Amino acid sequence: MAGSIPLDELRKDTKLTKLVSALMSKGVSRIDPEISCEGFSYRIVEDSLALTPEQAKDLLDQYVDLRAFTKYVKDQLLRCPNCNSYFIQGRFRCPFCNSINLEKSYLIEHYACGTLRRKEDFERDGKLVCPICGGELKTEGVDYRYAGAWFTCRDCKKQFNMPSVRFVCRRCNMELSIDKIELTILNSYAAEDVAVKMVSKETIVVAPLVNFLRSLGLTVSSPGTLVGKSGVHHIFDLIIEIRSEGTSAPLAVDVSKSLEGASEFDVIAMFAKVVDAGVKIPVLVAMPKMSDMGKKLAASYGINVIEGTSLDELFEKFRSLLKDKVKL
Repeated sequence: MAGSIPLDELRKDTKLTKLVSALMSKGVSRIDPEISCEGFSYRIVEDSLALTPEQAKDLLDQYVDLRAFTKYVKDQLLRCPNCNSYFIQGRFRCPFCNSINLEKSYLIEHYACGTLRRKEDFERDGKLVCPICGGELKTEGVDYRYAGAWFTCRDCKKQFNMPSVRFVCRRCNMELSIDKIELTILNSYAAEDVAVKMVSKETIVVAPLVNFLRSLGLTVSSPGTLVGKSGVHHIFDLIIEIRSEGTSAPLAVDVSKSLEGASEFDVIAMFAKVVDAGVKIPVLVAMPKMSDMGKKLAASYGINVIEGTSLDELFEKFRSLLKDKVKL
């Protein structure tokens, strides 16, 4: 879709904020449909926004149009045009008399003599023996092969390899031909990096974190800038002014943009800024988690990591860190 991503519109979308918050708490960025005989479900969307499956699908398609999500074809469902049920099953009929009283078998081809018969014709005392030449069939692909299905109509006695295929709705019992059945394509939806992850970072984590820290009486700038020894201006998601005994030192915070959580790459990106800016207390916030490699690297770099599957958990861990580091 051409054109720029409407970030301002997405930031104001409360439904999108709730949905992305739910994705972050689960540590996922992709929404796959759940499929059953009852139909389909986009569970995380329905639960977080109190929507029906159809409403959830329509909303996700709207977000695709806004470039907040990208969709990928995942599966398809057949739907009854009479009662809209997805509980559809196939029904085989005889192409000659329309009976459903069919017997299915398999054709076997014996390589040695070229005999092509039903499997039942080869069966003898638990073995497969050619009814024409008497040779035993021991290994599939070497002695013989399965050459397809074979049907016999018990009513008209005719045989054929392709029955007439119909569909039956198990809710209303209507039988449908292929030209009458409805087809529904189901998609998976992946959060678009630039749009949703930026919205999730700023709206769901950063803004509430700023309000929480200010409620503790702290001076917070978001975003905040520190000038490094190199003269480069480094931008952090939050800069907290920590004052003690007449002096002040900045506590710099970055929030991971990934819905799945932070990794060692987030640590590396922050470390370069921390070293140049001379940050004494760097903090990297990861919702819902930080990778094991990221934790090890952060510890070696002296970067404090705060993980949490919810804002309340992040707030509590941030409070503990402040008490420990700055005696708040």
